[in-house]
Amino acid sequence: MDAENTPFIPASVYDRLPRFLKNLCEEFKDNRERDVFLTSVLGILSGCFDTVSGSYAGNRVHASLYAFVIAPPASGKGSMSWAKHLANPLHNQRKQAGSEAVETVKGHGVLDFFDDQSRLLYIPANISAAALIDQLNKNGGNGIICETEADTLATTLTQEWGKISDILRKAFHHETVSLRRKTKNEYVEINNPRLAMVLTGTPGQLKGVIPSTENGLFSRFVFYIYHDVPEWRKVSPSNHKTDREEMFEKFGKWLADRVTQLGKGQVEFQLTDGQWEALDAHFKGLLENTQKELGAYASAIATRLGLITFRLAMVLSATRRLERVNKDGHVLDGTIECIDADFDSAMELSDIFYRHALATYDMVPSGDVTDLTGSERKLYNALPDEAWFTRNKAVSNGVEAGMPLRTGYACLHLLVKKGYLERDKEGLYRKIK
Repeated sequence: MDAENTPFIPASVYDRLPRFLKNLCEEFKDNRERDVFLTSVLGILSGCFDTVSGSYAGNRVHASLYAFVIAPPASGKGSMSWAKHLANPLHNQRKQAGSEAVETVKGHGVLDFFDDQSRLLYIPANISAAALIDQLNKNGGNGIICETEADTLATTLTQEWGKISDILRKAFHHETVSLRRKTKNEYVEINNPRLAMVLTGTPGQLKGVIPSTENGLFSRFVFYIYHDVPEWRKVSPSNHKTDREEMFEKFGKWLADRVTQLGKGQVEFQLTDGQWEALDAHFKGLLENTQKELGAYASAIATRLGLITFRLAMVLSATRRLERVNKDGHVLDGTIECIDADFDSAMELSDIFYRHALATYDMVPSGDVTDLTGSERKLYNALPDEAWFTRNKAVSNGVEAGMPLRTGYACLHLLVKKGYLERDKEGLYRKIK
């Protein structure tokens, strides 16, 4: 699969969404724009539901998602900015609360309590490793990195002070991150980081964030990738009946109020026994197929997608809980059990994101084999490392690896053309990379 024919999120998912999300998604009439918005807003919401968690494979797991939308310039990625806009009131609320706390402390004569005690929801990607850990610490371990230009993060990752890739990988699984400063003789440790991330960017920016499929970040992301031909859309006010700024401000304030109510205590999220059985059966088969088709490195896509699906179900269920209030108008507390509608939506979304991940996989280098498609890489890995071999031997190895005969012949030709194999006058081949 390539970026020119990636699937849309099916209408059945939109039909089952919680009312809050459905109303927001209906604002976007173009299919790609709507898909980009939903993908992005699920990532944003995952960073808002800090107090919701569930047990997955024996581990305590929060909703935190990493999402990456990839498309050419001016192709509808801008709807992601509205997803970010939605959580601005919550971001400002937390920032204001942190500022008031600092003023209270200063009022008691403690002027050097901290350089800055701002508690932020949104954390900029243009940040050093030390500053990221500092901010997560001030936030109680929670935050969202959200950038409309992925090269903001890519630039950070290339700087000596911005080596945060390991922090991002650890935070996805809530693994401890720590920092020791020699200058202040200070040690900071975050035992349960809960970081969400939403990025948009062009295909050229992708490799700056994820230079290789083997560095671990790739399989932690939900990808939505496409390459559609842009179409002009009418821009006059008469063609836009709603004021999006006003609409998203209204919904954002509602979200901030309800999330604050939900956040007053820890909330347990659970699947039903039947849902667990369905999830296990589906991803067992997906893992086996991925290993067979793309090899061991790609199997992490299927493995982590199981966890991502659990988190998607958690986000949808927590969003639905925001709509349920008691007679006093407060969000209901207590355990959230996933209803079948949200579980089915999470499973459908994961299927779409899996197919988009495969399209993205072919664009990202894999170790030393830097510019091969999935099929080319599969054949390359199936070939002898040192010995010369015949054309028939190469294609036979490809067939044993699950590759169609015709595909094997085509990939063999391309491996020579791309400089990964040499061919002598006798028609024998050998790896040269």
